[in-house]
Amino acid sequence: MVKPHCIECSSGSYVLRSTSAGFLRHGVCVRSLLNHLKFYFLCLRLLVLPKNRQLVFGLSVNDKERRFLSAFAPDAIAIRANYFRGGFGFREHSARRKLTFIQRLLPSGTKTVVWGYRDHINLGFSFEEYFGEVTRIEAGLVPGPACERFLTSYIFSSKGMYFDGRQPSQLEEALNALTKGDIDRRLENEKTIDTLVKRGVTKFSPLDSEAYLLEEGSVLIIGQVRGDQALTYTDTVCATNTHLVEQVLSKTEWPETKRFYYKAHPKNKTNEREIADLQYRFPELQIVPEKQNIIELLEQQPIVATITSGVGLEAALRGCVVHCYGVSFYSNWGFTVDHVSCSRRTNTLRPIDVAVELMIRQSVYVDPETGHAVPLGTIYR
Repeated sequence: MVKPHCIECSSGSYVLRSTSAGFLRHGVCVRSLLNHLKFYFLCLRLLVLPKNRQLVFGLSVNDKERRFLSAFAPDAIAIRANYFRGGFGFREHSARRKLTFIQRLLPSGTKTVVWGYRDHINLGFSFEEYFGEVTRIEAGLVPGPACERFLTSYIFSSKGMYFDGRQPSQLEEALNALTKGDIDRRLENEKTIDTLVKRGVTKFSPLDSEAYLLEEGSVLIIGQVRGDQALTYTDTVCATNTHLVEQVLSKTEWPETKRFYYKAHPKNKTNEREIADLQYRFPELQIVPEKQNIIELLEQQPIVATITSGVGLEAALRGCVVHCYGVSFYSNWGFTVDHVSCSRRTNTLRPIDVAVELMIRQSVYVDPETGHAVPLGTIYR
């Protein structure tokens, strides 16, 4: 009799192995088995769904992100399937077979939700192939209720992603269609954005830091997280933070009297290596401590240079001149200096117009206790 045992994989999960040569060749991953069992359980749930209830179906939406589903469609039944991914999830050929089967079970009118571009990244294809219109969600730019403990702020889009400058998006279409009459009716929303600016609200909790004074008329270069989707899924002239610094310092448009500062993203894991390289190659570059409060820097109104960072919009809302070295969601609307053009964007807007559309009209903020959506204006009064 062959006695099976478990060994630990490099990924940290456990694989069932046997002492027989056949089982050694065909080790079965426990997590993969569990994913198959979850799939069969999902199918059973779909078979017994009430026929008169709407369904919101979250694909590649994990437990931390699930609050969006009930807030997005409060009267619908919310079901998640977070195992359609690479690694120990289903591979492409297996995922395609299972998605085809799920597609047949879903009731008509089902709203399908996926986090960002996880389908493209993990499986190499788009869920739109199977479900038609898919709502894509991402973490919001404004912290929601109880943000220290829960993810409660989400941006949603039924066409592309707001940061994807390669193709039209729901945000881009809404901003192109915005008229002066629409803007006049948004005065209450503009007051909410003004409140956020005055209170120094930013995507990541502001850090307590000592005052850091920038020389007047200086250029502040904003770094981003390496591999960020806002860098990967858009058109840019700079692929990395180092390349951005090269581009900025090589420009002759800056007066010689200006100083250049670099502020790294506090969550970028390659900061230490990148900063050491920048200090060696560009000794004239001043390095701002990575934990420095970004709002305090922007309130000094430096010239800001970035690839696609959302800090650029925060800077523009505070009256800074912003240079964009990539197609960001806020670039090419007439208030930024654009080093990459986007001919699809034909409207001329203000920074607050973009902020209202994205942070209020195309975002959802969830009360973690009730699970219901709450207006941004009630969170920040």
